[in-house]
Amino acid sequence: MPTFEQARFLPRAVGSLFAQTVTRWELIVVDDGSRDGTPEAVGPFRSDPRVRYVRLPRNLGLGAAANAGLGLCRGAFVAYLPSDDAFDPDHIAAPSASGSTEGSTSSAAGTGSPSRSGSAPRTAPTWTRSASTAVSARRASRPRRIRDLSAVTRR
Repeated sequence: MPTFEQARFLPRAVGSLFAQTVTRWELIVVDDGSRDGTPEAVGPFRSDPRVRYVRLPRNLGLGAAANAGLGLCRGAFVAYLPSDDAFDPDHIAAPSASGSTEGSTSSAAGTGSPSRSGSAPRTAPTWTRSASTAVSARRASRPRRIRDLSAVTRR
């Protein structure tokens, strides 16, 4: 979860991950040099071993922060959760309904279809559109550096 100056939204976003029906996940919060109390906003969640917090030395931009998180993830799947958004409680479970995530850990670096009341669905990048489930591409087949972060990927 790359974040910059989003401390006021972080508790809701991280709380939505803790509310998942699936409990086997990891969260990597990458603070992109925020000056707004982001460490304090993440603090209450850091006692959970599934949550890691990394602070970049200065604001390097969304792509750099996202790639830093992707480089640290250990899960078989990666889901993008924006720091100012929230997952529905069954968001991570949805791909596993087909059995595709059985025995795997999900990394929430963040989603292709975040829960935003009243907003239109986001369009997935071209390289994910051929997928038949929410899990759209093996990690090895996605671009090395992600520019459009609205995708859910599988290693």
